[in-house]
Amino acid sequence: MVAFNEQGRFYVGEENNKLAEIDFTRPAGKDYYVILHTGVRKELSGQGVAQQLVDKVVDKACHDGLKIVPVCPYAKKSFMENEQYADVWYKKS
Repeated sequence: MVAFNEQGRFYVGEENNKLAEIDFTRPAGKDYYVILHTGVRKELSGQGVAQQLVDKVVDKACHDGLKIVPVCPYAKKSFMENEQYADVWYKKS
């Protein structure tokens, strides 16, 4: 189960014992989120958890009417490999 922390984090596990997490922020006055970090503990590695976390941020961005700048290397790779993210990917003109 994935939980949401109001500080811009989705995570798996408990608030004080996260097994996986993705951190994102919305810069002041901007119409996008920036994915900063994705991390998964070894015991969940290879189970698609990181991708589920990216999907959660994408769902939130769509719900909020925002785009995403994937700065985190994992998130950026996911965006490059998945055409389904094209509509939500914020790219500077």
